[in-house]
Amino acid sequence: MLESLSPDNFPRIIIIFLFQEILPGFIQVEAVLNDLSLHPIVRHENSLALDPAQEVRETCELALSRIEELKNTSPSKSSPFLSVDPAAPASCSSVQELREVLLNEGNSMYERYAALFALRNLGGEEAISAIIESLGANSALLRHEVIPRLYFQLPLVLMDDSWQVDQMLLAALYFPFSSGHKNWVLCIAWSPDGKHLVSGSKAGELQCWDPQTGKPSGNPLIGHNKWITGISWEPVHLNAPCRRFVSASKDGDARIWDASLRKCVMCLTGHTLAITCVKWGGDGVIYTGSQDCTIKMWETSQGKLIRELKGHGHWVNSLALSTEYVLRTGAYDHTCKQYSSPEEMKKVALERYKKTKGNGPERLVSGSDYFTMFLWEPSVSKHPKTRMTGHQQLVNHVYFSPDGQWIASASFDKSVKLWNGITGKFVSAFRGHVGPVYQISWSADSRSLLSGRKDSTLKIWDIRTQKLKQDLPGHADEVFAVDWSPDGEKVASGGRDRVLKLWMG
Repeated sequence: MLESLSPDNFPRIIIIFLFQEILPGFIQVEAVLNDLSLHPIVRHENSLALDPAQEVRETCELALSRIEELKNTSPSKSSPFLSVDPAAPASCSSVQELREVLLNEGNSMYERYAALFALRNLGGEEAISAIIESLGANSALLRHEVIPRLYFQLPLVLMDDSWQVDQMLLAALYFPFSSGHKNWVLCIAWSPDGKHLVSGSKAGELQCWDPQTGKPSGNPLIGHNKWITGISWEPVHLNAPCRRFVSASKDGDARIWDASLRKCVMCLTGHTLAITCVKWGGDGVIYTGSQDCTIKMWETSQGKLIRELKGHGHWVNSLALSTEYVLRTGAYDHTCKQYSSPEEMKKVALERYKKTKGNGPERLVSGSDYFTMFLWEPSVSKHPKTRMTGHQQLVNHVYFSPDGQWIASASFDKSVKLWNGITGKFVSAFRGHVGPVYQISWSADSRSLLSGRKDSTLKIWDIRTQKLKQDLPGHADEVFAVDWSPDGEKVASGGRDRVLKLWMG
């Protein structure tokens, strides 16, 4: 019987059911695994019988439901995506009704699968948003099925001409399915005008992507000989449309690239150890922080070293600029206004930058392995304006609020601290995490702060009351990365559980 089973004449989910519910008394699964004469899919699905996990049980329930359905109905027409689906798409055409079925934890897995495939077939932004919401489902089996459905639909959304932060999240979900990198993707950065996306890998390669298709734009950019630690784009108010970006690497060099020419136009050398972070400032200066305990400032016409900022006694882990929010978003705000020309975009971006910067100089904050932070006014002096102490372990991440009035810091001492963004004076400590805090992110209105930590939860803090506002549980392991969309409506998080979660409202 086993020899007759194949993906062409027997649904693979039924094979799992047979091995778990019927055949264990008659056959040893180990023997099947070792029988190389059997079809590889048969041996693969048979191996799942060794695992009594919830996901396997749910798979068997799907198989039984599908069998019962096929007894009473004729097979549905083939999928428009040429995929073999474990459940027939629901006949309902209402996105809202399908969303409710998909997200209802009380519904059977088959009902939720049917709603998922119906949403996939319907397509459109509302359907995709509903599918993305199901990434927060309790069932790992359902979450596992969601990503391929997004794979089919996200390129259609990315074809939209409007640039929104939603595309950052959508790209993060879609690009893992695109070929281009041969090693871990460590960092990714959109250009402020939304026209380019660049990612850096553990292999030291940089890959440019076409946001319209989700495909690589040519071959990887080669130059670094160790992994990429950071990417930052030239602000759009200095050059529109965006073309240049800077990359930093474990090899101790920073390189300026031209995305249009697809080549390195400048190499910034001088650090004696790995560069850990890089920022392209609004005044046109590039800042690099390094394990050699220094921060270097570079001009970008010839790549010359302007100034060296010293003071840290150990590695510089993180850098942040007081104008970083407007440098990241350029001319775009929550209204998502579109611009008729690069010149118009450049003008609006410059106005936003000047408003955020105010009459004072651009400020820089740095955090180190030695529990210490420094506030700098680098265009004014090579000496720190303020030394900021209080953390009991290494400072992992520092970040200015969008309005530049606050600084937040995350540390391995399980705390998040709030500082005055102008003077560097300590304001408050947010405690509640029971493990190291890895990353933080601000809401667009600077009123709330998001933190991700080792203990698998996210927390939202209210800056006015300086108290915990909301807990966001759901990850199964450490939360490494968090980001708050510029429109203020969404939070994205990713972690060791290999799941990207989107939190709405």
